[in-house]
Amino acid sequence: MLDELHELQQFNAGQWQLKPVMQNLLTSLESVITPFNYACETKNLQLEVNLSADLNQNVMLDHKRLQQVITELLSNAIKYTSKGLIAISVNYRDGQLHIAVTDSGAGFAQNYPYLNLDSTDSDNNFQGLQTGLVRVQHIISAMQGGIEFKDLSPHGAKVKIRMPLAELESTAEPALLPASLNCLVVEDNLLNATILSRILSNFNYSVITAENGLIATEKVTENSFDVIFMDLNMPVMDGFQAIDIIRQELHSMTPIIVVTANTAASDLERTYDLGANAHVYKPFGVSEIEKALIHVFDKG
Repeated sequence: MLDELHELQQFNAGQWQLKPVMQNLLTSLESVITPFNYACETKNLQLEVNLSADLNQNVMLDHKRLQQVITELLSNAIKYTSKGLIAISVNYRDGQLHIAVTDSGAGFAQNYPYLNLDSTDSDNNFQGLQTGLVRVQHIISAMQGGIEFKDLSPHGAKVKIRMPLAELESTAEPALLPASLNCLVVEDNLLNATILSRILSNFNYSVITAENGLIATEKVTENSFDVIFMDLNMPVMDGFQAIDIIRQELHSMTPIIVVTANTAASDLERTYDLGANAHVYKPFGVSEIEKALIHVFDKG
């Protein structure tokens, strides 16, 4: 406790600095997350880990401070969750590292102000976490990132972090497409559906199409797919609702690649929150589809 308070005092006084080193990002994350399997098993909690394949790259970063952030978030999630699951997902897109830690626990205190960096307030106690999340905020702020705390309904909590990262330096061997896939293409525009189906067929993949989200959810219950390409703006049922149903009601973890002309960051963020794995902008070509598939299926 004394060490924690001393560190917090250093943070508040600005008497510390980041110490970036070039190191493999995936290795850093796996080494800090893996030990939490035992903690979750001890409490009969399920630990879901989703680390994007493109994290298997070298990046100049204070890896120890990032590991400290992950440790703090997972420790608190486990501490305040008595049953259910803990989930952590990390991916790199659009020049930013995205981290999300979700739990099915008590959630953050209702009507309680979110943490801020002013830890001099004696009432600055966020659900009893004391200095932990304050230190996390200092680290994320120093990394020029942002952090968001959310209560989930009907119970649980979610912490989302974004931080900018320089272009990553790949250490992996050139990735190859999967040899065979059974694909579902969800698209109301016949021309787009035909183009995408033709690209996938040229990869020697099998393709089934659906003209809206409702038909897509029906086909997911009837067939086994390896990947789903999902348009967003469709009649009857749009892609947002379809993704939500596939993940929450059908409990399918089939990779979903959003294919859309919508470039709004908020809409894309919503699709990832619902469970999408990658996205492709329209108009697309062979290289864009190939890149998205490698992103989803390459495990490094």
